[in-house]
Formats: sequence, C-alpha cells, structure tokens
Amino acid sequence: MKVPATQLKDVVKVLGTVKTDSLIFAGSIAYAVGMNITVGVICPDMGTFGVFAEKFSQIAGRLDDEIDISLLNGLGKVETNPELISKLQLKRKQSKLTIPILATPQIPKITLPLNAVCVLDTKQFNEMVNYAASASESGQQFSYTGSVLLSSSGQMLSAYGTDGKRMGIVDMPSTASPFSFIMPVQVIQATKALRGDVVTIYQDATNLYFKSGPAIIVARQLAKEFPNCNSIIPKTFSIISKIAAQDMKEALRRIEPIVDKENDRITLTIGSTNVILNAVGNNGSGEDAIPAISIESDPLFDTFKFGIKLHQLQEFFNEVSGDVLLNANAEGQPIYLEAGPRKLLCASLKA
Repeated sequence: MKVPATQLKDVVKVLGTVKTDSLIFAGSIAYAVGMNITVGVICPDMGTFGVFAEKFSQIAGRLDDEIDISLLNGLGKVETNPELISKLQLKRKQSKLTIPILATPQIPKITLPLNAVCVLDTKQFNEMVNYAASASESGQQFSYTGSVLLSSSGQMLSAYGTDGKRMGIVDMPSTASPFSFIMPVQVIQATKALRGDVVTIYQDATNLYFKSGPAIIVARQLAKEFPNCNSIIPKTFSIISKIAAQDMKEALRRIEPIVDKENDRITLTIGSTNVILNAVGNNGSGEDAIPAISIESDPLFDTFKFGIKLHQLQEFFNEVSGDVLLNANAEGQPIYLEAGPRKLLCASLKA
C-alpha cells in the first residue's frame, strides 16, 4: 500500500508524545498506549500489526515522498494472514527498509461519552494548559507536580498549575457547564500535538477524553489532591502598581549577570512612580529601575520592599506583554502578578 510520507510523519508525531515501547496499527487507526494514557490517530489502513515505537518513528521521520508499505512473512513474501506476518517493509524509490513486527497486539477500545463537557479553540486551550503547567515544573515532589487543574465555574474557564511555591493561573470567559478535573503530565504533553481547530473534552466516571481533528487522547482520571486555588489567592491588596511588561523584561535581562545562580533572587522596591530592582551577588551588586503607576498605595508606607526568585519573574514576563499589575500586601504575603488572562501568584522572600 502506498502512503504519503507526510501523513505517516503526522501520525507518528502525535503518537510520539506517549512514552511507550510499541505502536499499534489497527486498520485505519494507530494507537500508542502508555501509563494511564492512550492516544489514537486516524491513519491510512495498512493492516493490523505492532512495531517497536522508537525504531519505527526513526524510520518514518527520515522518509519522504510516497512510501510503499508491505506486510511480509518469514520468507519475505507479501502476506495477508495475520498469523504468518513477521516483518514490515517500507520502500521509497531505491530505499527499502525491513523491520520486525510484534506479536498480534491487543487493540485498545475507545468509546466516547455521549455528551461533551466543553469545546475549546485548540490553540487557546494549549496556551492555557502549557502556561499553567510551566509553574508546576520544578524539583518539588508533590502529588500534583506537573499536573494542571482545569475547571469551569459556568462563567469562567480556569487553568491552575503549582509547584508549592508559585501558582500559574489563566482565566478565560466561558459558558461551559461547571466541571473540574486534573490533567496529568502525560496528557499535557500529548495535547501539544493536537492539530484540529477545536478540542472537544469528554469526561466519564473513570476517564478524560480529548478529541481534536484525527486524534483522540484518553487518560485515566487520577485521584490526586490539589490545593484549593481560590482560597490561596488574596481577595484584596494594599498595594497595586501598573508596569509595562517590556520594561520589566529588559530590566531583568540587564540585572541577571549579577545574580548568583544558587541564590536566584532579587529585591523589588515598589514606590509611587517606579519599581527599583536590586541584586547582590558574588560578582558585585546591581540596581535598575522602571516607571510605574500607583493604583493603590498603603497610607502607612511610602515604599514596599520584598525579595523574589529571579527565574520566576523571567518566566512570567517572557510569556506576557502590555500592562502588568503588580499586587502586594504585607511583607511575607504572596505577590500576585496580572497580565490579561495570565496570572502568577508567588511567595515573597525577606528583603
């Protein structure tokens, strides 16, 4: 059977997001089965067989034009009897590659629930989830490390990710019915390969389903504890200052060489007209300042000073643009940054 190389590469790219030793081709659907996750992709009907994932992906990624795919028996002859098939042959012009196939694989069964939980723009969905997940990728080992909480209030769709010291949050208006579930790290990696215009999410008692274009992701719902996000975020702030994201991004870049990698901290001083950045390290000391507009100020203090991790600020400001609200309360309380739908709640350090 002749198959366009680009089509085979697209299939392998989606399946390659799952950590697994083998890929399963069953008629017009190809599967990758990993720990608590199954990904299926519509593909050309090449027969039913299993192959080693790493080897097949390497071969498929290096072929181009049109590929002639054949199933062979032990004698190297084209075979239609599944019990006699032992090899897979891929031919392209003068190239011919033959790899062994696995024993008759167990084909996954995917049955979608009748009603979808919500339908989201795929690009918007991935941006939400990946931003929240970036705040959960640290060396801290909690039950929720690497996961994202996705929830809908009926009016707002929110994604939360945390490593215990900071929380990344994205809020988007939505009319989706109320729901809440945790997306495991395996699912977050797999959804990056979705290419349909929209992603439709389903949920039943045991699984989550993400369908987009020719692909569907099935993940087992995990019993994990996740922090009560709404109770952690302060409702009011004594200090609110508006700054430009680009100003802060450039100031952080200028002061970064002074900051020790082990220490990874700077001090911010919020004043009525500016925000001052200070760093002290083995390479010396540095100071920078950016303009700020005071929206809310504490009547007892002219300035507010606190320490914060440099990499947390850099990761946030590299993702946002436009105006940013810098919200704070008393010393020792969390700092809350807002840039449109993207927010960051992070611990403040002693100045």
